[in-house]
Amino acid sequence: SSDREHELSMLTEPSVQELYRRERVQLCGFKDL
Repeated sequence: SSDREHELSMLTEPSVQELYRRERVQLCGFKDL
């Protein structure tokens, strides 16, 4: 869906990726929790 595509594009945005690295955020799926 377009919502999922938008979420994915935001989560993989280079500036957001840098924030994840700085703040030690790790993305994972529900199955990995």
